[in-house]
Amino acid sequence: MRRIEVADELKVRFPARSAEFDDGFEVGMMALLMSRREAEFTRSVSTRIVDQCIELAGKLGYHLGEREESEETVRLTFRSRRSRPKLRLVSSQAVAS
Repeated sequence: MRRIEVADELKVRFPARSAEFDDGFEVGMMALLMSRREAEFTRSVSTRIVDQCIELAGKLGYHLGEREESEETVRLTFRSRRSRPKLRLVSSQAVAS
């Protein structure tokens, strides 16, 4: 039984359910977030479903922007292919103190 991220700072557990149920719930949450057409979102998921989430994202118009791994979970950031990239102005000149 693990905690599943539903929203920022909101996690749920299903004590009487199997790990497969938890995985299916997480994939369903990812599909819901992608169907909302947000430009970007981040979620922590089980390491077992990372490949499935990335494949789902590709089919729903998202790509993997960032990936941070820990022992049991992976924090994934997905970005819409339709959104423009986030650009930053970087100076090539040294700033004098």
